[in-house]
Amino acid sequence: MNNRRLRPRLSLIAMPALLIACTSGTGDDSDGSDSTGTSSGGGGQGSTSSAPTTSNGGNDTGGGDGGAEEGGGATGGAPGCNEPDSTDGEYGVPTSTFDLPPSSGGDLYYPDIQASFPAVDWGTLDRLYIPAGNYRLMKLGNLPVRSKDKPLVITNKGGQVKFDTDYVYTVSLNGGANWVFTGKYDPISMTGDAAFPGHKGNAYDTSEGRYGFELDGGFFQGSGPLLGVSDRATDFELSYIEILRSQFSGITAKTHDDPTATMKNVKMHDLYIHDTESEGFYIGDTGTAEQQHLIVNLELYNNRVVRTGTEAFQLGHIGPGCNIHHNVFYVGAMDWLHPFQPNYQNNNTQLTVRYGNSAVHHNLFIGGASTVMIMMGMNVAADQDNPDYHPGDVVDVHDNLFSSTKNMGAYIDPRNNVGTDYHLRNNLFGNAVFTYDYGYPAETEPSFLVVHANAPSNAVHIVDNVYGSTQPFIDPVGALNGNEGAVTASGNTNGTVTLPTFMDLGALEGIDPSRISRWFATFGPGPREGEPLVYYPGDVVRTDDLELYLCLEENDGEEPSAHPESWMSLGRAKDDFRQACDAPTAAMGLIQHAP
Repeated sequence: MNNRRLRPRLSLIAMPALLIACTSGTGDDSDGSDSTGTSSGGGGQGSTSSAPTTSNGGNDTGGGDGGAEEGGGATGGAPGCNEPDSTDGEYGVPTSTFDLPPSSGGDLYYPDIQASFPAVDWGTLDRLYIPAGNYRLMKLGNLPVRSKDKPLVITNKGGQVKFDTDYVYTVSLNGGANWVFTGKYDPISMTGDAAFPGHKGNAYDTSEGRYGFELDGGFFQGSGPLLGVSDRATDFELSYIEILRSQFSGITAKTHDDPTATMKNVKMHDLYIHDTESEGFYIGDTGTAEQQHLIVNLELYNNRVVRTGTEAFQLGHIGPGCNIHHNVFYVGAMDWLHPFQPNYQNNNTQLTVRYGNSAVHHNLFIGGASTVMIMMGMNVAADQDNPDYHPGDVVDVHDNLFSSTKNMGAYIDPRNNVGTDYHLRNNLFGNAVFTYDYGYPAETEPSFLVVHANAPSNAVHIVDNVYGSTQPFIDPVGALNGNEGAVTASGNTNGTVTLPTFMDLGALEGIDPSRISRWFATFGPGPREGEPLVYYPGDVVRTDDLELYLCLEENDGEEPSAHPESWMSLGRAKDDFRQACDAPTAAMGLIQHAP
């Protein structure tokens, strides 16, 4: 009836007594294994944690000529815990404002907002206010080009702005430069609303449904991204927005088939993206390389991207200055057994780099299917004529946690990226238990890190990491340390790597992230398409109404709410991913400000 590979059960942490009773002892677990109730290979949640190696100092810049080289400027430590949030007033006190009225039909449809309101001085306007209410969609096109020191701030007014869509797109922000779209409550800058502060003041435990902007796609089929940025937009900022139940990505940012439309100096931070059918972030393009534009100086930080159908982020055409830090990427590839395309995008994250120094640091990458992270190089011949192109640039991946994969921890292939090196240093790698052959029976257990590189075009240095799983560590090195071709590994050690303890995950407290998936009755496209999906005691599924269910007894794709004998309702998750300030991994993940 099933092809799940037998393996030891991972122990669970802080589980209610009923849950422990349902998953301990002997019997099949989510992967058809004989449960033993013990931790596997030092990688399970129930293991004892050792302190990770973290570096000290300021945050990475990720860009320029010196920012992201090993032993150089990419040191980045903890930004502090329970520090005051001193960013109120960052946009200044507005002197000119405009309240956007609804268009015909009650939507906010303005494909050329400057032409729609010619009396507004779009070169000096301080605030574009979106009045509180429920809307189907918003399109703001031809946004103005502003200066860095005087951006246009677009924000909610008088309460929450909520978009519930049954349309092909929800919010489109097109064109312009130096604008900000934010739901942040700031009484000095007069943005947002006091009743909808999101997680401001460290209030992650009460933030759901309380952001100034909420975009809920309801998994409407045929829709696009819930928030799309296009038409040569650049130098913009997104913050304090909740995005959920998108049928496609949560946020898409790119201008398709326009290689001259460099998107630069973009900040996306303090966003809460959860329960999507595809990516959380889809930034850059996956089209023909020579026809797409670069992403330069992109900064993603302090975001929660949770339970995504495919990757938490898919970043393509990355150029100099990419800086991804202090995020939580929790349970990517929720749809791995029913994907829109077989054996693709079953990862937690995907990064494709063209050239330039970039940094990925102090993040928590937890939960993936094929990999936790896939990193690839991309060669566009014209890049080598760019004055910012420097052979020997570095993609520096350091001080992160990579955990809870069903297959590989990371797949690294920079062969098409001539002149760029990759450094993986001071990371924690753990909790890898091979079960990927359940969905793809032809697959065999790989090494945790699978690397393809060409000397001297690019080099991959794997240095001073802690590895806490049992499968081989590095292919092609075949050991913790050693040299093979363009791959150099040194200073890596075996150690116990466990998941952090978070403040409050609600129904998911103590659940092994590798056991969490979206509920489907049958396998989707792939080698087992159409077969019943077998669930085992200890599996946890999320349905489209965001309810979570724990499997009590083996069943062939039974609908959870209709079969209480097979499934126990757990309610909804809570996504308070704060850690105690003295936790071993406190430097990773969310930046915590004092209430």
